Amino acid sequence: MSDQTAQSDSTNRPDGISRRGLLRAAGAGAAVVGGGGLLQACSSSIKGASSTASASSTVSASTQGILMGFIHPLTGDLADFGTADNWVLSTIQATPQYKNGFKIDGKTYSVTFKSYDTQSDPTRAGQLASQAILSDKVDILHTSSTPETVNPVATVAE
Repeated sequence: MSDQTAQSDSTNRPDGISRRGLLRAAGAGAAVVGGGGLLQACSSSIKGASSTASASSTVSASTQGILMGFIHPLTGDLADFGTADNWVLSTIQATPQYKNGFKIDGKTYSVTFKSYDTQSDPTRAGQLASQAILSDKVDILHTSSTPETVNPVATVAE
């Protein structure tokens, strides 16, 4: 078995494109396209009111924020998979976009993360997803780590 990280990106192909270079470019392109779609989805879902709601019952878009839920194992047998998650969240919270909020259609929306600990229990992961969606009304739901965490959350989110 060879160490693939030691291989160079060079190729003997006449067009000069390596498989690794192509995959990098495709991944970067997918991230850019996916990120735009995510922001578009956010802008359509947080503008405030549905078309059937009365003006008096709507929440002002300027005061409404974006709530992101993050379901991950912080304790229990799977806690090792979630050890970096608090660092990732704190790093995201240190970015200007997070501190200043997201600008969508000329309005700025504050962003808040709510962390949920599955305690390494798949049943609890599903219950937390239900709570996040139905009770806490998160706008975006994230999950990470293992299938024991991700699968129940995805099932509930669907």
